[in-house]
Amino acid sequence: MVLPWRKPRAKKAPAQKAPAKKAPVKKAPVKKAPAKKAPAKVKPTVSTHPLMAPITTLPEWAHTLMGSGTEIIEFPETVTCPMVVQISHDGPDRFQFQFRDAHAGDEVFAITGTGSFNGRYSLNFLMRDGFRYVTADAKGSWILHFEPISKMRVLKPEIGATIEGVGSDVIQFQADTPMRLDLSAPHSTSTVLLFGNTRGHRRRLLWGANGFEGTVLTEPHTLALEVVMGRPWETDARWTMTIGEISRPQT
Repeated sequence: MVLPWRKPRAKKAPAQKAPAKKAPVKKAPVKKAPAKKAPAKVKPTVSTHPLMAPITTLPEWAHTLMGSGTEIIEFPETVTCPMVVQISHDGPDRFQFQFRDAHAGDEVFAITGTGSFNGRYSLNFLMRDGFRYVTADAKGSWILHFEPISKMRVLKPEIGATIEGVGSDVIQFQADTPMRLDLSAPHSTSTVLLFGNTRGHRRRLLWGANGFEGTVLTEPHTLALEVVMGRPWETDARWTMTIGEISRPQT
């Protein structure tokens, strides 16, 4: 029996699946970190106290005055700006210098002694009425040399900083916080005093004699230090001032 010829079934091509559509990926917005600003440079604070005003020059007359014997000097105007005066006396006799106000009444500053002498002192540091007259009472020759505060020597408020001197002197020392100060005058037999000038007043910090060694805690906002040597000035009046470390309890 002959079977009728049958056509082979056509093979269907495999159905191609359409690629699944991917949901669009939502990207989270990238947050840019704010650019870091360079730290602003901190400007050093400059004291606005009149004592530390930037006075670099003095009037023409206020440089060096020389004389001998007794003399009264009247300045062209009342001197109110802070300054330093160096007083020198040559001779074995007694001397006295008095700085008086515009009315020739109140004594702004005075020093009395005997013999050869040289020392530096502050004038008008407390911003009072100033001086107009100077009376020099001496037999020997003398010199008054005025300087602006910009000429003062400087002691930095840093541990280990040191400064040396001879006799009376004025030192610029600007420290906002209390600091330890060691003063040594081991060979002096004269009285040794240390004063501190702050924004409002002048206070005695130390007093001693005969191989003096002393330590003090300075006041906040100190602007200047004054070493004052008393009699006799003929002795060795050298001294050393050093910033020491303040001890703290162990934790």
